Amino acid sequence: MVLNPRSIAIVIALGCLLSAGVYSQDASLHLASGTNDKARVELLLKAGANVNGTMPGGMTPLMLAAQSGHSEIVKILLDNKARVDQTDNKGNTALMIAVLSKRVNVVKQLVTRNADMNRKNGSGLSAMDIARLRGFTEIEDILKNNADPNG
Repeated sequence: MVLNPRSIAIVIALGCLLSAGVYSQDASLHLASGTNDKARVELLLKAGANVNGTMPGGMTPLMLAAQSGHSEIVKILLDNKARVDQTDNKGNTALMIAVLSKRVNVVKQLVTRNADMNRKNGSGLSAMDIARLRGFTEIEDILKNNADPNG
């Protein structure tokens, strides 16, 4: 398995948790989700890992998978009751994180799973605002085309 820089950061963060004695089944789910380890994600979920558990900073397995662009892991987590609109400590949802990371397929996926496109993070920005500010026109179009006209 080849790890990208983001995956390496996740591995280091989880290694710190292990050293601090905070390592758990839930931390393993975060690692597996962020590194696209489908078999381990499925195994941990069957063993009872908390699909909505958070790391320091409030990141969930869904957020890590969204950030890394792992569509299949996102689907598995959502199918196992991951909360699509759970927020991290900065008020960001998985949708916002997918937008920030320019993960077009994950943005589409989260929108079809009813992610709240109008929610604002701690900086007062919605997913659409983030897409506009970053100049991500493809994502902005996806969000516009799926926006609730009453929202």
